[in-house]
Amino acid sequence: MPGGVLFLLLPAIAVVVVFGLPIGLGLVPPWNATTVIRIRAGKVVVKRGQLRGPVRDDVAEVVAGAGLTSGFIALTSESRVCFSRNIPESTRQRLRNVLLN
Repeated sequence: MPGGVLFLLLPAIAVVVVFGLPIGLGLVPPWNATTVIRIRAGKVVVKRGQLRGPVRDDVAEVVAGAGLTSGFIALTSESRVCFSRNIPESTRQRLRNVLLN
């Protein structure tokens, strides 16, 4: 019965939409992020994980240079870097260079 299968898939679809969509749109950091860096009022705050001093200083310099006032940067254990949607692509690349090198 096609209607029965759809009825069973609706909860799974709802979970993907409710949890996956905000992550994909850059509204919230991914759940598996090992390091989460928040930008609040232009200041860099490490909320989860750790950043070495020089790396943190370099991230703060890039953030200040770009004039960012809010957002997040998240790193996963697979060396993937995720950004909030308000961080421009050119700034994202500079931050990737700082964080992954």
